[in-house]
Amino acid sequence: MVAGLRPDLYLLVAFIALIVVEVLGFLVGRRIGGQHFEETTPALTTALAAIFSIVALVLSFSFNFSLNRFEQRRDLVVREANAIGTAYLRSSVLQPREDQQYRDLLREYIADRIDYYVHDGDPGVQQCDETQSATLQAGLWTIVSQAVRADRRDVGASLLMQVTNDVIDISGEQRAELAFRFGGHALTFILFVTAAGALALGLAFGYGNLRNLFIALLFVLILTWLSFSIIDLQTPQTGFARVNLSPLYLQQQSMAIPMQDPGP
Repeated sequence: MVAGLRPDLYLLVAFIALIVVEVLGFLVGRRIGGQHFEETTPALTTALAAIFSIVALVLSFSFNFSLNRFEQRRDLVVREANAIGTAYLRSSVLQPREDQQYRDLLREYIADRIDYYVHDGDPGVQQCDETQSATLQAGLWTIVSQAVRADRRDVGASLLMQVTNDVIDISGEQRAELAFRFGGHALTFILFVTAAGALALGLAFGYGNLRNLFIALLFVLILTWLSFSIIDLQTPQTGFARVNLSPLYLQQQSMAIPMQDPGP
């Protein structure tokens, strides 16, 4: 949320602020409407229509951008869980000792990745998780590269190296996705646009001396919830809309169960 403001407080503060802006717009519009009404009507109508169009365009674009980013983060969680699961299964091509080491590291790794996602709102913890992830990735890669060097014709070891590389690459993609968010200026602009929309509606009502409380409150509520949703989707683990981590949790549970040797 903006400046660490809790989601529920943001909704309340934004709703009240937009109501105040709308009331101010109504007072200004009523004053304008009483002076040269006929002469100013066409110009004001055109200006308000332009403002509403810009507000709708900016908010729809911003919401679509945030939603697409949210879906990409969700897809990356699924891809990462699948890659880790595939690596866990393919590790059976290693020698028993290396296989056990690889799987132990992979169990630590998936726990670290879950912790990384859960602490999305805590940069300090995430930095520690990133350092731990890098260390575990290095350990996994060392085991696989040694197996490949021991026998370069071993197809199983080569496939394990490929999926290990996928595990490492996906973590980098997810880190980039989590870091790519609206900055302070973009969020300020979104809040300014919502305020402009509320002001424009207040001007329109005041200019025509219309007193429709239901429409006014409904418009403010829509603006508030839309701006909140745009911001909330930028924080996939700390807001109301959260990326589902079930694939990682389910994969972690399956890895906790020892695999049975099928035997001869």
